[in-house]
Amino acid sequence: GGTIATRGGWVRVFGRSIGAPGLIARLELTSSDRKARVISATGASLWDAKFLLPTDIPSGTYRARLHNGWGGEVGWSDAGSIVVSDIDSRSWPTRVFNVREFGAKASGSEDDTRAVAAALTAAAQNGGGVVLFPRGRYRLSAPLEVPRRVTLRGENKALSSILWDDFKAPPPILLKGSGNFAIEDLTLYASNYVHLIASDLGSSAFGASGNVRLERLIVRAVRYRGHLKTEEVDEIFRESRRAAGDGGDTIALGGENLRVVDCDIYASGRSIFLFRPTRALVTGNRFYNGRWGWYSISGADGVICENNEIIGADLMATGGGFNNLGGPRVSQNVWFAKNKLSLFHGWDREAMTSDAGGGFYYGKVKGIKAASFDLVDKPTRPIAKLDDWTGAGVFILGGKGMGQYAQATSASEARVEVDRPWKVAPGDSSVVTITPLQRNYLFIENQFEDAGVAIQFYGTSVNHVIAGNKSTRAGSFYNSGRWYQHYQPSWFNQFFDNEIVDGNIYRGGPNNATFSGEAVVGTYGFQRPPNRTPLSLGSVFRHNKLRGNSHIEVMGLDPKAPGVQDVIVESNTVENASVGLKIDGGVRGLVARGNVFHNVDIPVQNASAPDSTNIIEQ
Repeated sequence: GGTIATRGGWVRVFGRSIGAPGLIARLELTSSDRKARVISATGASLWDAKFLLPTDIPSGTYRARLHNGWGGEVGWSDAGSIVVSDIDSRSWPTRVFNVREFGAKASGSEDDTRAVAAALTAAAQNGGGVVLFPRGRYRLSAPLEVPRRVTLRGENKALSSILWDDFKAPPPILLKGSGNFAIEDLTLYASNYVHLIASDLGSSAFGASGNVRLERLIVRAVRYRGHLKTEEVDEIFRESRRAAGDGGDTIALGGENLRVVDCDIYASGRSIFLFRPTRALVTGNRFYNGRWGWYSISGADGVICENNEIIGADLMATGGGFNNLGGPRVSQNVWFAKNKLSLFHGWDREAMTSDAGGGFYYGKVKGIKAASFDLVDKPTRPIAKLDDWTGAGVFILGGKGMGQYAQATSASEARVEVDRPWKVAPGDSSVVTITPLQRNYLFIENQFEDAGVAIQFYGTSVNHVIAGNKSTRAGSFYNSGRWYQHYQPSWFNQFFDNEIVDGNIYRGGPNNATFSGEAVVGTYGFQRPPNRTPLSLGSVFRHNKLRGNSHIEVMGLDPKAPGVQDVIVESNTVENASVGLKIDGGVRGLVARGNVFHNVDIPVQNASAPDSTNIIEQ
């Protein structure tokens, strides 16, 4: 049902230690009248579990608690609340409007624009419905506007197709809806376009965005078809860059309850762009990034992205990732699992990167209260309105209270309020940074081939887990606190059971800066004056397997102002490499033990400062 659960529907729970091997996870739902019901998982792993809700469960808000099978009565963990309703947000009018009955010929040669538009108008007047495209090829000479609560449905994606004429000047979007629409079981063709399928990315005069469903679509949106001359290819590329800086979006959706399922999307530019998606499901798809193309999910809050293929379909195609680009102050709660990403040779070649530079404040604080403080220095970015910082991460980088963060709920030029009291209040010695927040990402059992970087956290990254992923000629798995147009920390990230099969780097690495080198699993704190506090804190690396031409790195750069603090490197295996574990002088508080080095020239290359607290066992 989208952002609610429905009777007979499903609930997914994500986190750490969700399911225990050989045991059954359970979900306890307690209603407002304190009646509890326990449901057993239909499937669970260490990181997630799925539960089917009974068809007779009453509507209402339930307190949820999870038990993974360990710990007896003390093993229950709070899992927030769940709203159950018998109202399914996808229950739109079901009346069918057959475009053939409105005059469509479906020959592929005659123009069916008027007939299709008439069917859409009739569905809109009905308050919604299904606009049906029986077997055939529907040629259109104009864009389509999909009314709210309307589903465009083909007889079958192999039988029903829509194709657009080549426009001299293409409209901005070929298939547009404000929100609350669906497209399913169709093949779409276009050669001259800017954006293909798009909803409003935020609220508009038509209402809130979101509640969009794309299922079982084939899209072949290719600007470079046919016998093109060199100058024609060049002009198409230049025009696409002028019209849409990223080469245009094949899919661009925003808002809550977005579903992109079992689609095959071949793009001329960016394959998919989701903006502020809340409770989104992206599964079973194949995305081809086109020329200058990538994928982007910005400002996520509850996104399931699993069992997809993301492929570079052009020599200039690159990867993409999760970010705060375009304005969101927070991106959080992401499940990215069992995807396969490959063939990224353009731009920075980053298969999966967290991104978005900038920030709002760095410095000392005063006037400290339980959940607020005053700013000693001027903000680094002016506040356009009081909620401009809402949701941003407020981090105590150093001094009293170091290692805590909260979210800004309001801010002025002089004062910031946060969402919860500090367990240890900051003081005169505290150093604070306020920057866009990215937290709670789970990257589980993905495969990466032929990229410059497999997974990188480039700046703000909190409480992420990277586990069971495999890289082949695809660079590194790493996190980094750094100056990225502002001081951005990387805290409490964990790397478990990842494998680098072939670690050779050719024209890869962060920002595509390495001509030839080795892939790494590691953590970095890239210092920049005047900051002297660690930017990477609390990283854990366990049971990773580096098979060849790759190694582990822990690098804080500046011995006088260590950029990395508190790291565990334990029970990893490094084989067939020039170095096993590389540590520089900018690291404090590292424990390395139980690691296995086989056919490694230098097992540990240790440049730790003499006064460091590092413990290294070989």
